[in-house]
Amino acid sequence: MTPLRVEARLLGGICLPNGPLALDALLTWVEAQRRELPPPASAGDCTDLPIPLAQERGIWLASFGVCELEESERDWTNRRFPLPEAQDLGGPKLKRVMLSAGPSKSYRLPRERMHLVDDRVTWWAVGDVDAVRGMLAEVNYLGKRRGVGLGKVRQWTVESCGSWEGFPVLRDGAPLRSLPLDWPGVSSDAERAYAVLRPPYWDNARRVEAYVPRAA
Repeated sequence: MTPLRVEARLLGGICLPNGPLALDALLTWVEAQRRELPPPASAGDCTDLPIPLAQERGIWLASFGVCELEESERDWTNRRFPLPEAQDLGGPKLKRVMLSAGPSKSYRLPRERMHLVDDRVTWWAVGDVDAVRGMLAEVNYLGKRRGVGLGKVRQWTVESCGSWEGFPVLRDGAPLRSLPLDWPGVSSDAERAYAVLRPPYWDNARRVEAYVPRAA
């Protein structure tokens, strides 16, 4: 296990409505794909899978993704129910189509497209360089709205690097990922919030008060 710098270079914009990406979550997803596990219906279906990162106090030693926003734009995800076609297929027996609810509901949802400086997302970690490199080679997209081409990865770089005090989860006392409140070395003015400390990060039932990276 060695100090690592991990970088994803993107082909264009990315959608990150839930905040920065966690490297341990990406690697856990790859391990689940390799084992051909079905998508979990709930957090109770999730399994704590092994990944090639070091742990300390039950926390994977990997930062959240760090990136710099260059500009952003808003577009929309639209779905309009094909009412004329439904009327043709339904014939005279079709009395009403509910467009405000149910499977025929139409919607128009905002989508934030972020353009990053150098199209770059960077993580730091302690892990097995070859194993991490091999796993990330299987990750082709990042973030949300991947089906419309957002977050496409052009290149992964995984390399050994130097470290600093608190590496890789602290820099100058500032958290680079969510950390428990008893984590040593955290600055007294670090931001606190309720957060999940291990994958799956969407399991809000496991949120606890924690130190979190300061919002950009």
